Amino acid sequence: ATLTVFTEIRDLNIEMDASKSQKLVTQVVGKDITRSRKGGTRYYILVHDWNKTGGTQKIKVTSNFYSATQAGQKIMINQHDGALGIRWVHSYEHTRL
Repeated sequence: ATLTVFTEIRDLNIEMDASKSQKLVTQVVGKDITRSRKGGTRYYILVHDWNKTGGTQKIKVTSNFYSATQAGQKIMINQHDGALGIRWVHSYEHTRL
C-alpha cells in the first residue's frame, strides 16, 4: 500500500507539472554496475548534485550511455520543478561544455 501511494504521488507530480525544463550541467565523478541474482544488470553514473547540495547523485542510465561516459565528463540534466514541488529528471545527455 505504501508503494502504491508513493507511485501515485510521483505520477501526479509529473503529470500535473507545467514547469519548463531546466538545463543543469554537472560532472561525472564515478560509475557503478549492479547485477542481480536473476541475471539483470543495472548501470549507474555518480555525479555532483546539480541542485548544489554538496553531495552526489546516482543516476540509472542505459548501457550505451554508461559506456560512453567517463569520470570528469560533464553531462546535462533536464529537470522539472514538479507540480507538488518534488523535482524530477526528464532526461540527461552528454554535453560539450
